[in-house]
Amino acid sequence: MRPALLNPLFAPVTSLSGVGPKQDKLFRYLLGCDQTPRLVDLLLHLPASVIDRRARPKIRDAVPGTVVTLEVTVDRHRPTPGRNPRAPHLVYASDDTGDVVLTYFRAQPGYVEKLLPVGARRYVSGTAQMFDGTLQIVHPDRVVEEAGFAKLSGIDPVYPLTEGLALGSLRRAMARLFKRPAYGFFDTAQLLPVAYVVGAFLAIAGVILVVADIVSPIRIF
Repeated sequence: MRPALLNPLFAPVTSLSGVGPKQDKLFRYLLGCDQTPRLVDLLLHLPASVIDRRARPKIRDAVPGTVVTLEVTVDRHRPTPGRNPRAPHLVYASDDTGDVVLTYFRAQPGYVEKLLPVGARRYVSGTAQMFDGTLQIVHPDRVVEEAGFAKLSGIDPVYPLTEGLALGSLRRAMARLFKRPAYGFFDTAQLLPVAYVVGAFLAIAGVILVVADIVSPIRIF
């Protein structure tokens, strides 16, 4: 019989806010479950890798091909021309060392202007690239104001996925599992009950093996 303290981990994933019937089906396929997965099944779905966003160089020091997080001021927009919908929406931003262009393809009208208002200071994270001698980030992964930046851990987990399940959806489910803001810091103390149970099991199994070896040792020859 498991400790009552662990019972919440065996609730269905559909008990998480935002996880409905569609997500339930995707989580079943992803986690290899015939029935609705439990929170513990989701907890044991470990990241395959991480994205390190802790590098915070000035624009002039950003290294092309690396993931950077820049603190910039939005200078101006060049929206997609109406006659050429395939052209990108460009956002020109800067800091005290240089300029960067934030590029968005097929953006919804008004979305980029709301995300990056002129004159605002924003923290922008993504892969730095050089184009025509200017630093550029295409479709930044993160665009947040100062309050949002304080919640970022700097390390984004990258989980194995299945078709139809976006990485953001899985991250939000994980965040709700730990009852914390998405992409915030994770309090490892929340896993102490699990660690105690696993440690106790290993200790008991070790004692049983030692006693069994003394009472009735296995003879190979």
